[in-house]
Amino acid sequence: MTGSVSGPVGVEVRRDRLAATDAAAATMRRTAFPTITREPNGCTVVLMDRAGRTMSGSRAGLPAFAALMSSLTEPVLERLPAHDLQDGDTGIANDPWIVVIRNDPWIATGHLSDIAMISPVFHRGRLVAFAGTVAHSPDIGGTPSTNATELPCEGILIPSPRLFLAGRVEQVVTDLLWVNVRRADQVWADLEAQAAAHAVCRRRAQECPTDFREPDFEAFAPQVHAVTDAAMRGGVRDLPDGVHRAAPDADGADDHPTRTIRRLPSMVAEGGPV
Repeated sequence: MTGSVSGPVGVEVRRDRLAATDAAAATMRRTAFPTITREPNGCTVVLMDRAGRTMSGSRAGLPAFAALMSSLTEPVLERLPAHDLQDGDTGIANDPWIVVIRNDPWIATGHLSDIAMISPVFHRGRLVAFAGTVAHSPDIGGTPSTNATELPCEGILIPSPRLFLAGRVEQVVTDLLWVNVRRADQVWADLEAQAAAHAVCRRRAQECPTDFREPDFEAFAPQVHAVTDAAMRGGVRDLPDGVHRAAPDADGADDHPTRTIRRLPSMVAEGGPV
């Protein structure tokens, strides 16, 4: 018994099934080259509905990456409309592979070395979801310095091309990457690690509509957001009124650590009840 998608039991059962994002993240971490991906979990895997709303995210990874995936999906769909995506775009011997790759810092992860990927999830020929990943690449070209003042100095910008199409590598894209990075073999291996994570995430996600006898995730996604919204608002209400301060420390540069002090006024004091 799985329970109705509108009930708490049904939502929890479906959410647990979509924890396939954890299995996908484990696949990526075990096959990636960079230490930042394997050890401090500088990566993420998310599953979104066909509107780009996050339904599930890997527990091992950076929450900021997961939050940014939804904002990345919209401009990608503007470039590659959902109705233009075909089921054949995503398979090598029926194994789903990545479609779109991007690292624009203004709409993606804020850093060129963090490469984002999105692939469509189909169920019985219909687009029902998107899988998304982000991972830190060992190199992205550019000037090897922390003093870059322009994006071209930082490295190559990737404007949402298809990396795989109908199960085949888009050679023009890979050739462009290979001549613009220093560790081409490692960079490509890491892109394949992300593609492997997409394969796991998409395969598990495709099982859910069949198992629950539902056509897609359209009934489930709003319920997840409603539960999350209620939990967040409840947590904010529990905060005592007043001014809250946070002081995150960063490595900085040239042996000068960076400390940022932020004053966080209570939402209740500033804007009324939450």
